[in-house]
Order: sequence, then C-alpha cells, then structure tokens
Amino acid sequence: MNPPCIVDMTAAEYHRDPCPSPSLSASIAKVLLNESPLHAWLKHPKFGGLRGEATEEMDSGTIVHEMLLGKGPVVEVLHFKDYRTDAAKAARDAARAEGLIPVLVHKYESLAAIARDLVTEIQLAGFDLAGFRTEAPVFWYEETGLGPVLCRGMMDAVRIQAGAILDLKNTCADPKKFAKKAIDFGYDIQFAAYTSALRKLNPEIAGREDFVWLLAEELPEGAPKRVALTVARPDGTLREHGRSRWKRACELWAKCLQTGHWPAYATEPVQIEAPVWALKEELGTE
Repeated sequence: MNPPCIVDMTAAEYHRDPCPSPSLSASIAKVLLNESPLHAWLKHPKFGGLRGEATEEMDSGTIVHEMLLGKGPVVEVLHFKDYRTDAAKAARDAARAEGLIPVLVHKYESLAAIARDLVTEIQLAGFDLAGFRTEAPVFWYEETGLGPVLCRGMMDAVRIQAGAILDLKNTCADPKKFAKKAIDFGYDIQFAAYTSALRKLNPEIAGREDFVWLLAEELPEGAPKRVALTVARPDGTLREHGRSRWKRACELWAKCLQTGHWPAYATEPVQIEAPVWALKEELGTE
C-alpha cells in the first residue's frame, strides 16, 4: 500500500482497517467530534472494535447497495415466511455467524424491485454507474501539526479523472430533513474527507470536485415506483463546515495517537444549565 491509492479488497477487509497504523475514517471522525475521543477509540477496529447491532433497516440499505454497486457483503436468502420458527431463527443466526447478511426471500424480492427502480432513477438523473468505479477503498495522508495522519474511505462510486463522487444514502429524500441530518450523521465530514482524498489522487481536479449525494427513499408496494430519488450537493456553507470539522478531527486524531490519551466528554468539572425550552415552559406556567 502506497497512499494515495485505491486498493482492491473486500468490504470486510476494509472495515477491519488493513493499514499499518490506526487510520482515520469519516465515520470515526464523526464519533471523535460528535461524541468524544474515547468513543472513537471504542469503535475503531484496531482499538475497542465495538460494533452496533445490525438492524433490518441497516441490512436492507446494505443489500440495496450491494445490488446497485455490485460489491459488498454476501447475502444469504432464507426461504421462510418470517423468523417465528426455531428453524428460521437458527438459519438467521448461522448466516450472521458466517459474516453473511440474512434476508427473507420475500424481502429480498422486494429489495430487488427497489434496486431496479433505483437504477432507472439514477439514469434519469443523468448518471451512468457503468462509468464509475464502485465500492472503492481509498487510502491517503492528511497533514497535521503533529505530522501526517493515515486516512481511509470507502467511496460508493468515483471517477478519478473527472473528479466525481456519488454517495448513495438510503434515507428520506426530503432535502430539508436531510439537511438536518448532515451534521449529526457527519455527512459534511464525509464530503470533506472524500474530496480531499480525490484531490490527492488527482491534483488536477482541485476546485472542480463534484460530490453528489443520491438520496434514495423506499416507497411502499403499490406506488407508481418503489424509490423517490433526490440528487443533492453540499452548498458553500456546508462544504466549509465539513472541511473545518475534518481538519479538526485529523488534528485531534494525531494528538490522541501520539499521546495515547483518549478523553471522554469533559476533562474538567462542568456546570449544567437549564435548557431554554425548560425555562420557557416553567415561566409559562406562572
């Protein structure tokens, strides 16, 4: 591995962090800033390795990703009506133990219909996925005041020479609701990290990067189509906010790695203020 570079590997290999030293990803950077360095340590695969329980919604999003992009975890289709029987539960648990994503056959068929409609919607929006490299593991260095920090990211779809990145989000396609999520979920950080990596892979596209979110909302069966798609790009304010947070995360990551100190929320005693809404509510009762 010689960053900046794209390396062929499975999603499982990428998520284990194949780097020689603990690398910083956008998702860990989000935890670092939105929670604390200690929580980032807990969730990093080379440190605590803590992973949340997979939900059916998360599995569905991952499966649609795999269908659309042609890569990702292997799916195990289970021929049961539901998970009420012991046999169905045993098959589900066995699939999980093998690192597979279990899905009931009727749900898989529904997700396949969603994926087909999503391909059509993306094409109608003017994007041809055949021209993109999909599920691309990218590795690069960011400079900090304490030296270079090794970083990594898994881009859904990228065209290096054109400077284009597509990022699929299985979420509500309402732009207003997505805007509220962008900070909490660290999507601004993801933009900054991925476009920084792209500039290092191809310096000639600096200032011309095109980062696109494809917001795909699943619609119920019986609707004219199974997916509502919104094409979204970060505006100048969100781009600058993301770049500032990504830079701050890189500096903090470098400091924690060098010192071995991973503080939690607060390092000194704090005072807790009454929330404004609580004060207004109390005053309104008088």
